[in-house]
Amino acid sequence: MKKFMISLALASFAMFSTAQETVSEVVVPTKAKSVVTNSFGSNWFVGVNGGVNFYNGVFMNGENIFDHVSPALDVYVGKWHTPGFGWRVAYRGLNIQPYEALSHCAFMNFHFDAMFNLCNLIGGSKAARVWNVIPYIGVGWAGRHGFDTDNNNSMTSGAFTGTLSANYGIINSWSVSKRWAINLELQGYFFRNGFSGRAGGQGHDMMWSATAGVTFRLGKPDWEATVDVPALQAIYGGIIAGLENDLNNANEQNKKAQ
Repeated sequence: MKKFMISLALASFAMFSTAQETVSEVVVPTKAKSVVTNSFGSNWFVGVNGGVNFYNGVFMNGENIFDHVSPALDVYVGKWHTPGFGWRVAYRGLNIQPYEALSHCAFMNFHFDAMFNLCNLIGGSKAARVWNVIPYIGVGWAGRHGFDTDNNNSMTSGAFTGTLSANYGIINSWSVSKRWAINLELQGYFFRNGFSGRAGGQGHDMMWSATAGVTFRLGKPDWEATVDVPALQAIYGGIIAGLENDLNNANEQNKKAQ
């Protein structure tokens, strides 16, 4: 009887060890397109772009849009609250050139953008994804110092002037590491009629921009998938049922041996 009890104890220990190995090998199931919300300090980013502005005023005087090219600089900081939605505060500056015959006007624009990562919204967050398409819309305030029209319709040096602005755009972003990404950005702006210094008929002054630059991710840059609790409970329920069945069989064998 003593030998049988020792054998039963060894068998129980082996079964318990096997159960531990089985539990440790279980792949935790997760929900598709669902992630755990990160802390406030996670998923921040900063970036800088450089490129060109194309100014298109209501009053163009028959000039070609390429006669209105000027250098552009973007600096921004923002945060992703989910893989699909985030925001940024941005500065767009340097110059605009409303008229071919005039020098560039000093220009600045501060704007707030709501951003939507289409790749994450459609396909879910994936750490291995390299290319992301991010459209956005925003509002802001723009100012310039350049030239205005006097009573004789001739250009004179003007004072600083400002206006509300609305903007839209799309970012193509390519991740080169966990922290760094390079991006190509196309964006457009609406300003009040005459922001360039000359008012036309109806409509708004507009500007388009093309820039390229880099983005650096701050804090925790990735996302953890949400655990599928019902599926996990079903897996462990099956493991426990199997162990109970093995225990019952061992008890039956013990009764027969007695």
